[in-house]
Amino acid sequence: MEDHDIKVITNAVSVFKTLKSLKLDLSNNKIKTKGAQNISIMFAKFPNLAKLSINFGGYICDKGLEFLSNGISKLSNLTSLRLGLCRNNIGLGLVALSKNIKNLQLSKLKICLKSNYVDNNSLKFFSNVLNQMSTLSVLKLNLYDNEVSDKEMKEFEYTIPSRIFSTSKDGKHFPCHDKSRFNNDFR
Repeated sequence: MEDHDIKVITNAVSVFKTLKSLKLDLSNNKIKTKGAQNISIMFAKFPNLAKLSINFGGYICDKGLEFLSNGISKLSNLTSLRLGLCRNNIGLGLVALSKNIKNLQLSKLKICLKSNYVDNNSLKFFSNVLNQMSTLSVLKLNLYDNEVSDKEMKEFEYTIPSRIFSTSKDGKHFPCHDKSRFNNDFR
């Protein structure tokens, strides 16, 4: 599936106006910027959406994530967000995502950014936004194989508020700054 095909999915899903949970697995497709934009537009049709989970293949770039996160920002009832963005071309897109989710009332945030181009500055910006998100209690973040230094990763771990917990593979919760390196398997 490619960008021009995504309209079929967005049109089909859009008929469910009272949808509260949406999971899209597009990981084996070639959805790029235009497809992300179309998905973003679709979000406006789901005012009751509380849970959103989307996996993308390796074709979303910073601009695509910007479009996607702009649509996500309009989901005022969203409490749980999971984004699978492994092996895409994302760097500064994390800043756009951060700006767009900071006012949401998220309690759970799971983002896989494994094998992208996230740098120290983007991570610092994201960290500042996390500290402003007063309702966030669970964070799972995979930043393995990015351009973040070990020093910055360590600082990031210790800036996470103690009220935010990470989940281990077995589902147990623990404070992020105690055990998490944010590079676990993303499930």
